[in-house]
Amino acid sequence: MAYGRPIFISAEICPPLNSTSVDISCNYRGKEVYCSEPILPGTQATLACKQFYTLPSRIDPDYRMMECLDDGSWNRTIFYCMPECGKLISQDQKLTVNGVETKVGLFPWHVVIYEKDNADTYKQICGGTIITSKFVISAAHCFYDDNEDKPYNVSKYAVGAGKQHRAWDADEQYSQKSLVKDIMYRNRYSGKRTLLAEDIAVVKLVTSFVLNMLVWPICIDWRNMYEAKQLQVGQSGKIVSLGRDITGKPIENLYEAAMPYVQYQKCRDNVPVEFRRYITLDKFCAGYINGSNICDGDSGNGLCFEKDGIWYLRGIVSVAPQGENGQCNSYVAFTYISHYRSWLLSKMSKRLGTGIV
Repeated sequence: MAYGRPIFISAEICPPLNSTSVDISCNYRGKEVYCSEPILPGTQATLACKQFYTLPSRIDPDYRMMECLDDGSWNRTIFYCMPECGKLISQDQKLTVNGVETKVGLFPWHVVIYEKDNADTYKQICGGTIITSKFVISAAHCFYDDNEDKPYNVSKYAVGAGKQHRAWDADEQYSQKSLVKDIMYRNRYSGKRTLLAEDIAVVKLVTSFVLNMLVWPICIDWRNMYEAKQLQVGQSGKIVSLGRDITGKPIENLYEAAMPYVQYQKCRDNVPVEFRRYITLDKFCAGYINGSNICDGDSGNGLCFEKDGIWYLRGIVSVAPQGENGQCNSYVAFTYISHYRSWLLSKMSKRLGTGIV
């Protein structure tokens, strides 16, 4: 396509237009011009969401065009388009109860969380779930010092997306990494002192992930339309694991597993007595007594359920009793996402509205 260039120079020019979520085309006097360079008054810019992006349901601007004014300013601002969350762009998958190695891009919202040790080496400690290009949901206890009853310094942590292997420096062509800028907790969270109630954290990244088919956000069911049907006996969610197998041996490659929902009383009756107090009001149970279960190192991982081809985050791995020799063969307590929808919205709504995500 040929691009025309204006031949005169104006003292007042508009700043270039750039967006990670919106396709922008610019036209000056019938000729297409570059939007990424300073723009002359009279230029019109046409806006459209990029592929796999859509306008947020609460934000529907009544315009799809902007104009550069004589004073060198744009008459409108660029709106933000949200990723079409929860879609598996790569559909080549097969799930078994005992867990199989996941294909690249199978669950692109899963991230691996690392902590820097005294030797300045990053070690995998937890997992999490991408909700926007800049924010990840995980478990609060992953970042909390129970001895001091306070969070650790955020500078200790980093996040890897698009990964298939545990090691921070694994040779992975499509992985992305970021340091952590901030971690947001519930005000009353106090770790084991309060039985890991409110075990949820929002992690803000220093560097936003570049969204693609291997790195993509999960959906949050903000209106809680599907939870009652998904979290009931007979229904199973899916989870990605990078913890230990049922013998206690560390797993080096991500694998996927089915986690069936377990009714409260059945869960309570089949876990150790000392563990029952951790099944707080904001928890539900899933998994198996004997079989494929998440384990040490899987804290913060997301349990996801599918509805009409869209995947929703329902729970966050919080706590599970550990058997002899580190075996993982008990039900797992997950933090309900639905219990914290208002809190999440309070943390995210301004960013969603302005596009700073």
